[in-house]
Amino acid sequence: RIQRRSASSSRSLLATYYLEVQIREEPPSTLSGNNLALSVATYNLNAEIINRYQSGNLTEQWQNDPVLNATSIIEFGVQEPQNQTTAYLSMINQLVIERQPGICRERSPCETQPVLIARDSAGHIITKLGSNDQPWQITATIIGSPGVGVVGGIANYSSGQSQFTTFGINATGTYQVQFSIITPRGIDSSFVTNINLTSDSSSITVALPRITAKQDVDIDVISKNEIFNLTTAIVDQKSQVKLDNIAWNTFTWSAAVSLYGSLQHQSNGILIQNLSSTVIINPQSGTITATNLAISEVGAYIIKLDITTSNNQYSIPFTSNCIIVKENSTTLNAITSSPSSNITYQGDYDKFVTAGTLETLHCTIYNYLTVVKKLPLNTNIILAKGSVNVYYEMDTGASANRSQISSGCSELASDPNGINDLVLSNLTCAGTQYTVKSSSISSSSSSSSITASNAGLIAGVVVGVCAALALLAAATYSAYKYKKLPSSKVAGQFNELYEPLERPQLGNAATTNPSNIANSSSQQ
Repeated sequence: RIQRRSASSSRSLLATYYLEVQIREEPPSTLSGNNLALSVATYNLNAEIINRYQSGNLTEQWQNDPVLNATSIIEFGVQEPQNQTTAYLSMINQLVIERQPGICRERSPCETQPVLIARDSAGHIITKLGSNDQPWQITATIIGSPGVGVVGGIANYSSGQSQFTTFGINATGTYQVQFSIITPRGIDSSFVTNINLTSDSSSITVALPRITAKQDVDIDVISKNEIFNLTTAIVDQKSQVKLDNIAWNTFTWSAAVSLYGSLQHQSNGILIQNLSSTVIINPQSGTITATNLAISEVGAYIIKLDITTSNNQYSIPFTSNCIIVKENSTTLNAITSSPSSNITYQGDYDKFVTAGTLETLHCTIYNYLTVVKKLPLNTNIILAKGSVNVYYEMDTGASANRSQISSGCSELASDPNGINDLVLSNLTCAGTQYTVKSSSISSSSSSSSITASNAGLIAGVVVGVCAALALLAAATYSAYKYKKLPSSKVAGQFNELYEPLERPQLGNAATTNPSNIANSSSQQ
């Protein structure tokens, strides 16, 4: 919308005009690779026009034009490609820090992320800067400290503010940060300095990082003696954001791999390593990979990595997800419908989630069912909330299996306290409901125990009210849990297995030979 001032002998009159310009592509006669190039050109032109107005460049050139200077732009709206609404734009006048960054640790995202807002000449917050597909960006740089940089230092501007999510500083100390607009498409670089679209932070103190390890990719099911690799990443403890470079000091990293030996119910397999087994540490990518591992017997296992630095600054105990080991000839099925076997335990599901021990519980229950009670499961188990529900299927084809199911489930029903911190309240095996023996733990001695009189009521609520939702969640979850492992995680079978001279105690494995531990960024 433009406005023209016309003079008369008595007064000045204002005339308002609406100028609409359409930029569009003609429909192509044939589809080809050139169509994409034409679309990109249209999007770029759209972004450039928006940028020229919001930077003030278009208004300045309009005023300097000998014909157009009798008018002025008083409103500028744009309907962008693939959008049916008109957005009215503002010209930027100021960039200010609305929220200072704070609680920062070296190489990790600050707990308080910076928020910057743009204002027009009237002081109003500008909601949108740039086009939808090419929003303006804000960058952060350290003032007066050469060699010190930022992580996550570029953010889009949208919804009336910057969108920093991983901003941090890569060195300890006290610093000041300057935030500035990155010169947008079609605008001269002097635009940022001429309008002074920068804003300096207050002093930011950066402490030592708090880090932990997180599994890069879960390993759900492998076969007995099948080779696999386990990769972990060093992450910020608070945000769980991966640290891309862990070589920020003179120390080196090392790691030892073994089987986690503290499961309540364990299988009798050992962790096997051959002559090519090693631990590869890639400081640049921040990953630690234990390679060429295998497990000797069926069951459920957790791999343990003890990660340390040479100066003892960091010692990180890491445990993997629950890994199911099956016979080579066995295929574990996916649970795709309402399972015929399920267990309800009274206990606090959220407590296991909060403590980070849900995978430990998964392995414990799986081994309890398959190793202790010898039930012929032909699926993995699925844990679901309410209180703790366990879903699975069993192979009922052979008569020997049916006999084992009958005896194993009878034993299970008579052992309500078989899993620590849980009390069995409901049991269905292959479609048959079993009567559960009353718990021997009194309600006064354990918050998770139940009495015989209220067991039926609680089980009824869990089974009758929550079963439909829980089973739906279980069926959805199973599609993820049983996906085929990629070849990068399971490389093949061992041709030669190297058994230890002395069999280790149950659940323990020989740690990686220190001579095989590599501190190399060239290996993956």
